[in-house]
Amino acid sequence: MSRDNSSSQTGLCSGRSWGIYVFMVTMGLYIMTMAPSVIWGDSADFALKVHSFLLDPAADGHPLYVLLGRVFSWLPGELGVNLNFMSAFFAALAVTLVYLITKMLTGKNIPAAIAAVALSLSHAFWFHATITEVYTLNALFVALIIWLLLKWKQDIEQMYWLYGACFVFGLSLSHHLIIGLAGFAGLYFMIAYGGKRLLGWRRISIILAVFLLGSSLYWGLLLRWFLSMPGKSAEIVDIVTGRGHKEYMFSATLIPLLKNIGFYFAYLFYQFPVSGFFIGMFGFFKLIKNDRRIAWFFIILLAANTIFFISGASLQYNYPFMIHDYLIFSIMIGYGSNFVLAWTGEKLGRRTPAYVPYLLVFSFICLFPVLTYQITPVLSKKMGIRLASARPLPYRNNEQFFLNPSKAGYDGPRQYALRVFGLLEPGAIIIADFTPAVVLEYYQRVLGMRPDVELKYVQNVGDPQDTNELKPYVDKVYGTRPVYLADFIPENMRFYYNVKKLQKEYELVSLDPIYKIIKRQKQE
Repeated sequence: MSRDNSSSQTGLCSGRSWGIYVFMVTMGLYIMTMAPSVIWGDSADFALKVHSFLLDPAADGHPLYVLLGRVFSWLPGELGVNLNFMSAFFAALAVTLVYLITKMLTGKNIPAAIAAVALSLSHAFWFHATITEVYTLNALFVALIIWLLLKWKQDIEQMYWLYGACFVFGLSLSHHLIIGLAGFAGLYFMIAYGGKRLLGWRRISIILAVFLLGSSLYWGLLLRWFLSMPGKSAEIVDIVTGRGHKEYMFSATLIPLLKNIGFYFAYLFYQFPVSGFFIGMFGFFKLIKNDRRIAWFFIILLAANTIFFISGASLQYNYPFMIHDYLIFSIMIGYGSNFVLAWTGEKLGRRTPAYVPYLLVFSFICLFPVLTYQITPVLSKKMGIRLASARPLPYRNNEQFFLNPSKAGYDGPRQYALRVFGLLEPGAIIIADFTPAVVLEYYQRVLGMRPDVELKYVQNVGDPQDTNELKPYVDKVYGTRPVYLADFIPENMRFYYNVKKLQKEYELVSLDPIYKIIKRQKQE
């Protein structure tokens, strides 16, 4: 253990320098592997919200993200690229905070750097650091709250650290309400370390004041909704609390619950394959043994988030919400590696160069994830095992897209938009569901392509009774303008378009990747 101490205090190995190196290397990795523009679905939708400056306090509105996205939109270049860069920037800051947090827990630079590397290379975190998404900012807020609370723990009388944590917690709610689950762990931390000194009315008032100040953007937008929509209070409350997702989250039955638990550990292993997984588990047990209050803080932080999602929602589609957990687990990897390095150094003996244990652990932490992400898509395809269960889309290999976090050079949505707009006749109408529609809308509204085309979103998708508005809409507009369907991959039909009724009167002519809708000729 003395080896790290001796090297960590010299010259360029100061903690501040290490933090700068961590940020720069991580930022470089994410920029090199960043998507060249927006990708499908939510990514394009967030770009549209930023473009429209839509400040919405709904559960999926993310007003603070939109506000920050507006700032990043001022950078030169395409909006989608700038927002991808924003994700990378927030991700690199979160990784740097994980380094600082682990440095506080271990007192050493090397284990802290190992924790940072583990998070930066974890699949879900890396994936979302390269695209337009909200999750790296989520992670940044969680990491910042942890760091501020630990700084307060170092000197309980310096209350400004706690006030800062409360302000950041309030601010985070304007980004994503799900971070509110971290409040349970924060409350435990305040009771465990603050005790009776927090009971004074003055300190309680300041805590509440800074929290309300931090969350003022959210409450202000919510108040505007209530004032602008009188008599719709119940509807507003339903929207801001997730609409129908509430019932979905808490509709757990035994079999789906067990399935989710299995998915949870499978995803955790995929984030930190082999060495990272086992060192992280070891780190948790060591922290429980050495500092139970801190251990319980992290356990509550994990449990509040995990139980909420594992109780009902399918983790196959909601795994990004586990990024909070992966951030905490990476800290445990750093904490555990502190003891692994000490044990390895003792076993190798003094004749072995001091850098050998560090090199071994760093190699394993870096090598296993990178190899796993390269090999798994290939094995999945060769063995015929469908690990990526997402819908098929043009210009997207699902196994490669979802199982490998790097998005360097992936321009499938751009190819799709250019191809579609090149095929459409003047004044055409194209019918699409959300995932391809937002890509087309992004290229139309943000980049100015084909303003003559009308984009029609399909609603009520997946209706097993085929009562959605697709056929009535086609009946209404057919003959006035050319009409196209954005997607006719058979596997998608059951969930998105339900074209059985439409096909009785209309023919779908493939133009790859879209389909022109033409009325069938009546047989005499």
